[in-house]
Amino acid sequence: MKRLLSAVACLALGIVLVIPSVAYADETSIYAPFGSFEELYNEYMDAMENGDVERQEWLLDIGESSLDAEIKLSEEALASVPAPMYNPDEMYWINQFPKYFHYGTWKYDSQGRPNLALGPINTGIWLPADTANGWNATYTKFRNDSQWRNENVASMKEQFYCHARPMYSTVAGEWNIEPWKPSINPITCN
Repeated sequence: MKRLLSAVACLALGIVLVIPSVAYADETSIYAPFGSFEELYNEYMDAMENGDVERQEWLLDIGESSLDAEIKLSEEALASVPAPMYNPDEMYWINQFPKYFHYGTWKYDSQGRPNLALGPINTGIWLPADTANGWNATYTKFRNDSQWRNENVASMKEQFYCHARPMYSTVAGEWNIEPWKPSINPITCN
């Protein structure tokens, strides 16, 4: 009987040690119950393909809350950087733009609507402070252009941060920020 109990205890311990604790990892993720944005993105694409509207809505809620968390983390990272990196001077930010983008130009879709096309220098993972700095540089450089619509600044900021997400930034190529959109899909970015 002791051997049987010992064997069962060892088996149970072995199972606990062998099976990764996904629940614990996911609970600490801003993408919970997913471990990464890539997992969330893939799950959303599957739900789209399968026509599962209820699951899409649930995934969009996670996408929105995780995007809000990413923006907050980036802004906190920027605020913690000592001067001169955090600088309210307009020319400072305009001069920072080439550190983050090869180009920024206005393009128009087939319906004549403007979009700000950005060619990111970093096509990998953007650090939170770089994302905040890149947004500040982009906003400052283009906010006075006639195509920029001040009523949708929050949407444009969300689009920018969405494009800088870990998985998205590596596959997106050119980023298109659309000022005419009052809201965005937080998973597909536009």
